[in-house]
Amino acid sequence: MMRPGRPSPRLVSAVVLMTGLAVGRHAAAQSCDADHTIAWPESNPVWQICWVSPQNSSGVDGSGLEITSVYYNGKKVLDRGHVPVVNVKYDPGGCGGSDLSYRDWANELVRFEADNVIRPGYAESTVPPQTVCDHPGTDGGSFEGVAAEKLTDRLILTTQLRAGWYRYINTWTFFLDGTFQPGFRFTAVDNTCTPLAHYHNVYWRLDFDLEGSANDAIDQYDSGTWSALTTEAQRLHSPGNGRKWRVWDKVTGGGYEVIPAPEDETADAWSVADVWALAFRSSELDDGGATGGAGGDRAHMDGYVTSQNIDGEDVVFWYRAGFRHEGAADCEIAGPTVQPIQMPPAPPTLSIGDVTVAEGNAGTSDAVFSVSLSAASSSTVTVSYATANGTASAGGDYVAVSGTLTFPAGTTSHTVAVAVNGDMAPESTETFFVSLSGAANATIADGEGQGTILNDDRVCVPHIGCLP
Repeated sequence: MMRPGRPSPRLVSAVVLMTGLAVGRHAAAQSCDADHTIAWPESNPVWQICWVSPQNSSGVDGSGLEITSVYYNGKKVLDRGHVPVVNVKYDPGGCGGSDLSYRDWANELVRFEADNVIRPGYAESTVPPQTVCDHPGTDGGSFEGVAAEKLTDRLILTTQLRAGWYRYINTWTFFLDGTFQPGFRFTAVDNTCTPLAHYHNVYWRLDFDLEGSANDAIDQYDSGTWSALTTEAQRLHSPGNGRKWRVWDKVTGGGYEVIPAPEDETADAWSVADVWALAFRSSELDDGGATGGAGGDRAHMDGYVTSQNIDGEDVVFWYRAGFRHEGAADCEIAGPTVQPIQMPPAPPTLSIGDVTVAEGNAGTSDAVFSVSLSAASSSTVTVSYATANGTASAGGDYVAVSGTLTFPAGTTSHTVAVAVNGDMAPESTETFFVSLSGAANATIADGEGQGTILNDDRVCVPHIGCLP
């Protein structure tokens, strides 16, 4: 249901149209310029973050204080982090029309208290900002925008949003060790609906691009065991199993664990799910917005779940948290802890190529097979090889060989030479194989190379001539 005080969708659409027809529905209009980039700490920075004001955030309902192009120690962590979906569900007898619900918006700023204003819309606070959480029921202060607290041990970005009578305090906290915490507080100014029992949900979308968009994977932890989510999925919290998730790069092993807060409750049917593990699609920067009718204010990311592979792909991780309010508005904080991990990188893969060689009329000529590693290893890699007959026979057509190839750390290529016997007997083109087996510190991706022996002898008939 549309909450009183929400801007008309028609008016919003008209403004978007007038401010730039070339800007897509999901595109943030704000650029990542010097005024919207933070490097922290200022001396020897470890985090570099571009921030987007809620007023310019992406998505049909906005997405709060949006962060983009997030790097830790020079390595990319997030392409984008934001809150495209915020909603609330009332108990029977509450507000929200026939469905007892609202789909809220996250692109309207409201004033709060922040000192050391650097320019309109941005402050570098020397004391903690004061929001409605600090003076329940009423707005205070005159600052609208984003306040950055650059402390010695952490960086905190804070903004306050308005959706009707509700006030949402949207934060991002970054620590020196690479940990970060997306945060969201739910409160309100005085209103007849405020004390009625209701439940708030917030849905973060974390587009992890760990050292690039490719090769990422999502795993789930339950009762001491990690298992891969190989295809798109949605999941619930399971505190009894200690459930958590990790997103990591399968090449470098770098990644992040997403750890639910102890107070994060399990989603009910209306809240849908707690986690969505999805493939990246540029058309899915939000859930499409409220659809109207029964259940229309719910989150709709379940429609994005297909059988698409997400193992070693460009992935997106959605995370839900929420709180129930009964009585006076309070100010609980919701959100997970996201902390860095280092997984053992996936071992490189071995492949062997095919070779074609002319037979020759005498002696031998070498068929040289190239064996390659997909990436250099920090360990020594070994693999066994051996020839096998196809239509060509060992001893007559080629000399059988076998042995072990050794790739010293840091190297990626080797060769296997097989002697091919020459003769003058006309015969068909023939084949043999070199097979790889028993790899150590690597896996075999393509373990069979085909050798093709081209016949170069001609059949000659007296008084007629030689056939090619």
